[in-house]
Amino acid sequence: MRGKEVVKNLLLLTIAAIPLIYFLYHYHDLPDSVAIRFDTEGNPNNYQNKGTFLLYMSSILLGIPILVSVFAWIDPKSDNIGKFSVFFDTIRFFVISLISIAFLLVLMVNLGKSLIFPMSTMILIGIGLLYLVIGNYLGRTRYNYAVGLRTRWTLASEKVWRKTHRASGLIWMVAGILIIISSFLKGPIVVNLVLFSAFLSMVGPSVYSYLVFRKEKTVRQGDYSFWSLALPLFFGGSFVWIWFGTYYVIAEDILHIRSGPLRWKVPIQTIEEIRKTKNALASPVLSLDRLIIVHKISMIYISPKDEKGFLDELARKNPNIDIVEEIDKDSEKEG
Repeated sequence: MRGKEVVKNLLLLTIAAIPLIYFLYHYHDLPDSVAIRFDTEGNPNNYQNKGTFLLYMSSILLGIPILVSVFAWIDPKSDNIGKFSVFFDTIRFFVISLISIAFLLVLMVNLGKSLIFPMSTMILIGIGLLYLVIGNYLGRTRYNYAVGLRTRWTLASEKVWRKTHRASGLIWMVAGILIIISSFLKGPIVVNLVLFSAFLSMVGPSVYSYLVFRKEKTVRQGDYSFWSLALPLFFGGSFVWIWFGTYYVIAEDILHIRSGPLRWKVPIQTIEEIRKTKNALASPVLSLDRLIIVHKISMIYISPKDEKGFLDELARKNPNIDIVEEIDKDSEKEG
């Protein structure tokens, strides 16, 4: 059995090493600054030194397989992992393969190779498939401390664990289907579907496990904590608050940005550049049309409804602001 596990780990590391080998093989062909983030149209909107990117990529690709193996080894109920090793191995291989493919796509774009679909579409399809795979196996996950939905109540009772994972499997599969559907759509609905799916899969199982725990009464009164339910609800609620409670106000010489409980004050005279872009994963957001506010040594994404009026007001207060239009891919290729 130990020999099989060694073979599995070596295979995982081999999959993880493929993007690294590809990177090193094309090292001199890559630009000094590689694009690491892309908007919904596939245009790069963030860059990183390729040496730093290599370290970042290596730490993720090699670190995750090692950490997963360590967590499984130190699990006090590690014997249960052997009872559903197919699920455990499938998730490990799928996650590492998905991350490796994502890094390969990033490298291919930086080498000037064209993709069949935009980067965001391919990534969302991969994430949706991951949700489907996890959801398919969740109902068969045995009680353990390393893999699964580990809330206070699922860990307190094997019965609660079993019921929660059966229901959560369906929730995750529905979320995966929604994410895959969103990958072929355009506009704000893409972000809304992805966020709803993430919120559903994150908060739904926690709430359900609490309700099952209360109904089953498998442990003595007082063993559960209100905060164990309140914390996921708080973070989930804050997520929704940030999403729907975002606005911007220009008062005197200060740009006030409010996003849920978060607040920023940006002196308009410190704004050096505003870049127009599209990025479905940036926050805070009101639409897919984004402005990157570059001030001092920092930057922040914003998405005002009246973009033109917003830019005109900022330019009136600070004429030195450099407004950079979004790069057109066709004209870039011609140049």
